Amino acid sequence: MRARELGLADPGTASVTHPSCTHTLGVDGKVFNSPQRTLDTERVDRATGEIRPVRQDPARGQHREGGASDVVLGTKFAIMSVRAPMAGLRVITGIQHVPAGDGRGEAGAFVDLACSAAELLPGARAPVGDGALRGTHINEIQTRTGLQVVSPPRTRSLGRGGVPIGGKGQAIKQLRPSPSRDKAFASCVHDLRAAGGIVERTIAADGTEIYTEVERGKVRRDALASGLWSLYAVHRLPCAQTGVTHEWSESLTPTSTDESYGFNRSEYMRAYQRSDPDYRRIYAMRQDTESFNVQFEQMFYKNRLPAWGLHRQTLAVLGAVMAQNAWALYVWHHLAEANKEPPGAAA
Repeated sequence: MRARELGLADPGTASVTHPSCTHTLGVDGKVFNSPQRTLDTERVDRATGEIRPVRQDPARGQHREGGASDVVLGTKFAIMSVRAPMAGLRVITGIQHVPAGDGRGEAGAFVDLACSAAELLPGARAPVGDGALRGTHINEIQTRTGLQVVSPPRTRSLGRGGVPIGGKGQAIKQLRPSPSRDKAFASCVHDLRAAGGIVERTIAADGTEIYTEVERGKVRRDALASGLWSLYAVHRLPCAQTGVTHEWSESLTPTSTDESYGFNRSEYMRAYQRSDPDYRRIYAMRQDTESFNVQFEQMFYKNRLPAWGLHRQTLAVLGAVMAQNAWALYVWHHLAEANKEPPGAAA
């Protein structure tokens, strides 16, 4: 694979707790315009009055893009990539068509791309996506691959029961009991909730509810005999009651008791809370996928694919992907010839 050829996603330098950009997979959806420029199915010849059918593009569908309520017409692809710290050196690791109205949407394609990337890139550690990734998708990626998903926590307005954390209203749930937490808090009581991570709820003298984020430490992943993965994050909480700092491991993947409590752990528990410096650093890497979108728009005039039907349009996009990855190889060789430090050793 080109990414490994250029030293990206190197397993020898991969960190689970603090993944670098070379081990982070940015993923986003992109809608390309169809060569069909009208919604009409028939057209009248003004000279003869003859009614003629308008050629239809079977690949064109209605898609939502960028969280907008309006839909756009075209062919949508999910695109995943990884990059090096230096400019111009980034590799597209996979693309997948997103069918309109299939019930899975771009999030389903994100899951497929993350699972295939984990298989081909053992040094990958963190897929980064937008709010399209919900608890069910995050759970599938994390349990199947051991990669920790970085995406915005679930938001909820304050008027609808959200709590102000990190400057935004977030959805919150009561944190369910766990043996490790019971052991850590054997001699005291703390009201802990899940809101994009763990927060402690306290009541001020005037009755105001205060939510304080609990510090997250090292993240580890465990391979299970079933072939699935479990993710855990160490948490630390200074205790005003005992004067000690409690420390325990919290599961980021569903436990055996979550279903009985109706607790969607992957929806409310994330490896990185919004205020975490690692969250800000890693999620910022997702913006690199936006520059890919602009690049594709420049490759295809007016963002219009010069082909009819899904198979031909996929070939057109694959050609653009191959051009980008060929450019990445050129940049790598240029750095090597200039006696600069390349990202890794090419095969």
